[in-house]
Amino acid sequence: MRERFGEVSNDVASQEIIAKEVTEFMLTAGSVREEDLSHLEDKIRARLTGETPNRNTLASLKRAQQQGDEWAKIYALHIKEGRELDEKAKQAAAAKAAALKQVLAGQVADRAAKEQHEKQDELEYAAQEQAQLREWEAAEAAKRAAEREAALRLKGDRAAQLADRNMRKRLADEKRAAEEAELAARLAYEARAEAEAEEAERKAAKEALKAFLLNNESLKAIKEAAKQQEWAADKAIMEEYAAQMEKQEAARKAQVDKLKAWQAAQEREAAVRSEAKRWIDPAIVERYTREAEAAAAAEDERRKAAVKASSKVLAASLAEQLVLKESLKHAHDGEEQAAIPALKEDVAAEASLSLLAPANTSHLVSFACLPAAVFLQAAIRALKEGVAAEASRRAAEKAAEEAKKVALKAALEQQMKLNATRRIVAPMSETEKLINKQLLEKVAQAGLGQLGAAAAAAGPVVRTKTAQQQAAAKSGRV
Repeated sequence: MRERFGEVSNDVASQEIIAKEVTEFMLTAGSVREEDLSHLEDKIRARLTGETPNRNTLASLKRAQQQGDEWAKIYALHIKEGRELDEKAKQAAAAKAAALKQVLAGQVADRAAKEQHEKQDELEYAAQEQAQLREWEAAEAAKRAAEREAALRLKGDRAAQLADRNMRKRLADEKRAAEEAELAARLAYEARAEAEAEEAERKAAKEALKAFLLNNESLKAIKEAAKQQEWAADKAIMEEYAAQMEKQEAARKAQVDKLKAWQAAQEREAAVRSEAKRWIDPAIVERYTREAEAAAAAEDERRKAAVKASSKVLAASLAEQLVLKESLKHAHDGEEQAAIPALKEDVAAEASLSLLAPANTSHLVSFACLPAAVFLQAAIRALKEGVAAEASRRAAEKAAEEAKKVALKAALEQQMKLNATRRIVAPMSETEKLINKQLLEKVAQAGLGQLGAAAAAAGPVVRTKTAQQQAAAKSGRV
């Protein structure tokens, strides 16, 4: 400490003054802060040099300049009330700790009594176990004697049972040999009968095949009519799906237009406001941003769920069609085998045409003439491409919205900085004094009317408060 005062602290009297002031400070100070040390240093320098204890520092000049700033007085009041609340909280915590200590002492005593009681119960239980053990040993000895007698009786009974079983086994073997000989003769007779029946069935099937080939032309006409009906049903399903997708796209565009109109209205409303009312708290902006993002995410999930539900309905319909096609295929297997080369050529031609079709839902109708498996694969592939395109478009829209939000937030922060640096001390207007009337009355009751005393009580928080923080606090209260 003596090194801070240079040559004025070299003599014994000066050192005694320094030691006395430091000792009094350590006995009276509850806590050591930076402003307390600064105040102690000013006091010692005043006694050594005979000057006033208040140095002409930049902080004191700033407090003198802001002597009439009601905002600083209100801030000092808040600090004083906070310290009083901290002291009350400490006292409450101490009382709570004392009560808890008494409760713990009672619990410890109860635990000791309970342990003693449990120990006595264990001793009594051990004595009972010994008595029960002796009784059990006696019962076991009697039980073993009875078991030995039963084993001897069982041995005699077992010998008699073995003799009877051997006799029964011999009789059963003789009976089984006779039954097997009879079964072999019957199986030979039935095999000859089955062979003759199969030969008759083959002849009947050959005749039926001849009749079927004669009626082949009529069957082809029936099959062609069934295919035409199936193609018409497939086309109706795909047209219904395309209409549903167009309806969803129209609803999405209407929602986007509504959002853009709302944003434009907000921009026009902000443009006509005064500069003082354009400022928005960053916490409010961040909260509105999170809410908008959550709403957009929920809407996106809802649309994805709707697309998935539509896909499931389409897949179920296609599965039903596939089952129908497979049943028709098994019913006319002979004719399908003959038409396989021509069908492969039709599939290849239709697939090449589908690759040249435009990328929209209308080209799904062209897959209706394909077999069931090819039709299902083509429809699923087209549906996946549509979902991927929709996801890409939504990602681009979301990125544009994010960029717009970032730009708006940066503009608000820039405006806050400009408003904060525009003025250092902004005295209250009459309207502001009227709004903060209750706070100013509390300042007067707390004896914080003089800014110098309030600043000294507030500590370094008041001295280090920036102009930007003052402007933000003022805007938040008004």
